[in-house]
Amino acid sequence: MRKLAKEYFGKFKKMLEDQAAKLKSRLKSEEEEPEFGDDVDSFEEEGDEAAELSNKLGLQQNSKAELEEIDHALEKIEEGKYGICEKCGKEISEDVLKANPESRLCKECKKNQNLYESVKGFFGIR
Repeated sequence: MRKLAKEYFGKFKKMLEDQAAKLKSRLKSEEEEPEFGDDVDSFEEEGDEAAELSNKLGLQQNSKAELEEIDHALEKIEEGKYGICEKCGKEISEDVLKANPESRLCKECKKNQNLYESVKGFFGIR
């Protein structure tokens, strides 16, 4: 039997739903297209506007990716598979879920994944 009590599922589900609502609200408020003025006086101003748009798009992309992770975690709660490492099948510890409720991996598998990514980056492997 899993150590992670069912009562925590409700707590984590609430945390995930609250975070999803915040992200959706943020994404909705950022949907408005920026107003690029026709009265641009310099290339510097145009560059600033382009940089602002680029930053905004990057933040939106990150928010959408985080929302996908949250949705995945909520699906796992509904399926009764929440808190189980997708790599090794062991239980994800409560401290990991408190820090990152949408976590897909246990602490050990995440550590191994980070090490693997570091080695890949060091050797320039994609």
